[in-house]
Amino acid sequence: MPKRDDVRRAREAHNKKHRRTVEKANGEVRAILARAGEEIKRKMQAAPSEWQAHHLSQIRDEVERILDGAGRTGGASIAAGMSEASRIGVAITDQQLLAGGFNIAARFPRLDLAQLEGLQSTMTKYMHGLTSNIIQLVDEEIQKVAVGIAAPSDAITAIDGMVDGGRRRAKTVVRTELGRANSVATQARQEQAAAELPGLQKEWISSGKRFSRLTHDVADGQVVSVDQPFHIGADLLMFPRDPAGSPEETINCGCISAPHHPTWEAE
Repeated sequence: MPKRDDVRRAREAHNKKHRRTVEKANGEVRAILARAGEEIKRKMQAAPSEWQAHHLSQIRDEVERILDGAGRTGGASIAAGMSEASRIGVAITDQQLLAGGFNIAARFPRLDLAQLEGLQSTMTKYMHGLTSNIIQLVDEEIQKVAVGIAAPSDAITAIDGMVDGGRRRAKTVVRTELGRANSVATQARQEQAAAELPGLQKEWISSGKRFSRLTHDVADGQVVSVDQPFHIGADLLMFPRDPAGSPEETINCGCISAPHHPTWEAE
């Protein structure tokens, strides 16, 4: 009879792949924004020490061009990471089921994830919104210089801090959204398997992070039918990072949903 520990080992191996995917996407987005920040700083430092009105307009246009390009490139990196995260979500499920004695890949070789396109579109819009927000803040700093209440050096320092803050926000979003794509794929694959494997359930596995949410730790080991939600605090979540859930229970969540079957016994 299949052993539960075989399923656990299969899950852990693929979870490592997902973590590497998140780290790669995070690194790419942070590097894109860092390069944008450095380019903006060079442009502003190269401007005359006494900024005139036409200099301010030129600087603003350059900043917008740089950040607009960073937003598009960063959005593409996140979209690619989400595709990989969803592929791993399917593979995680397939390998756990195979370890449990059920070869879903032989029955369902492909998985159509229409939801993924919607998530990718949302991330492209997010990156555009992030860079647009920075541009608005840059405008405010430039105006301070224009009316004489701030020096150009002050504006450069402030804008550098804004871009750095954007990198930190982007890190949280990348981690959450790639995890969401992974969970969407896992849930869809579990639903396919449930149609062929009577009694298939899913189990909430907490992240085990040092500062994890109490509600997620309490839910660790919770088992429900594949078509039913988990009870996480006051939320009902079909899977970790379910977009229908509250931000308190979904943002930065590192938990996973794993297939479970009563016939899989522990060693």
